[in-house]
Amino acid sequence: MKEYYVILTGSKNNAGDFLIKYRAKQLFSSLRPDRDIIDLNAWEPFDSDRLEIINRSKALILMGGPALQKNMRPKIYPLCDRLQDIHTPILMMGIGWKSIRGTWADTHTYKLNQKTEELLERVKSTPFQSSVRDYHTQNTLYVGA
Repeated sequence: MKEYYVILTGSKNNAGDFLIKYRAKQLFSSLRPDRDIIDLNAWEPFDSDRLEIINRSKALILMGGPALQKNMRPKIYPLCDRLQDIHTPILMMGIGWKSIRGTWADTHTYKLNQKTEELLERVKSTPFQSSVRDYHTQNTLYVGA
């Protein structure tokens, strides 16, 4: 089996999330044809089998959608109880924030819970670059840092 990335996506019944996943797979296929992609549902918590698959991967990539929310972890990404049980790098690709008004001023007061902050610190600690889908999300992460 080739080396692989695991992507967590939220394309339950959402065309936008599906298109993000579809395009990401095209990009991976073009840029990293040496790697396979294992696509898992973001909303499903990790059991021991899933954790083993993730820990054998080259990276765990949180993908797309309005995932940056107060309860990003555990609501959007339940993952596992202890982040330190995930041994592979965790990255973000094209995630966005969720805001009712969506104003620039809202990016300065965006609240996140402790588990979400822990996840974001883990993402930040990796030597690899992550991405977000818009400047509002980027500013929310920058201001919150």
